[in-house]
Amino acid sequence: MSEGALYLNGTTSQQVSAIPGKVYGILVNSHSSGTIKLWDSLTATGDVIMNTYTLSSGSQVILFPEPIVFNTGLFITKGGTIDYTVISN
Repeated sequence: MSEGALYLNGTTSQQVSAIPGKVYGILVNSHSSGTIKLWDSLTATGDVIMNTYTLSSGSQVILFPEPIVFNTGLFITKGGTIDYTVISN
């Protein structure tokens, strides 16, 4: 794994990482009735890192107090219309 943080911008539910790592936070660039959920998995099954989070209106930054370790991979599911950026390594 590299030392620096990586990012993935998206608008769909998708795999963020297929290897173990850490997630630092999520930038919500825009959304309409958006929700997000993070999984320690390669798909939307298995261990939940962050259960369904309903976004307040407007853009926002969701930073975790400490990076959260995922052991299998990282998958994000979304609800509504959303443009997000996941920060991980």
